[in-house]
Amino acid sequence: MQQEFKDKDFELEISWISKSETNGKHLPVPKSIIEAAEIKAKESLSSEIED
Repeated sequence: MQQEFKDKDFELEISWISKSETNGKHLPVPKSIIEAAEIKAKESLSSEIED
């Protein structure tokens, strides 16, 4: 089943609650942080395939 989904795109929807970052409010994570997380996730998947 993993092979079936390995090349499909995915969408990340991330939010957070933080005293320091959001003043205790539930808000979406800034796009720059989401983009960085997406890059890291794709790199991780790529390295797993190579191993």
